[in-house]
Amino acid sequence: RPLRDSGFSEADRGVRNSLGGGDADDSNAELSAAEAKAARELERQRQKRLSAAPKKIATIESKVDALEAELQEIDGAMLQAGADVAKLAELGAAREGVQQRVDGLYAEWEELEELLAASQPVGSGG
Repeated sequence: RPLRDSGFSEADRGVRNSLGGGDADDSNAELSAAEAKAARELERQRQKRLSAAPKKIATIESKVDALEAELQEIDGAMLQAGADVAKLAELGAAREGVQQRVDGLYAEWEELEELLAASQPVGSGG
């Protein structure tokens, strides 16, 4: 039966039953095993992302090209709208949404490039 701190006198508090098989060591071993498992899972995810990075970058590049073409179309439409404030506001909101998507894709692209660069051996040329 495990001992509880409440059953001890003030002088005995914090003393553990050493016959219990080393509960503290068991919990440390479980924690270490859990940490090792988490580290393996993170490494597996990193490797998976690393192997998919070149294809993902190519996909992002084509999406960015399409969105930048869309931005040019919106800019042209804004020039055509002239003094139509309502139309300009509508086009401005649309442009802002497209620009946010482009910015997000560029951020993801940069992250993937950094991942690829970090995986390259030091001194290898590219």
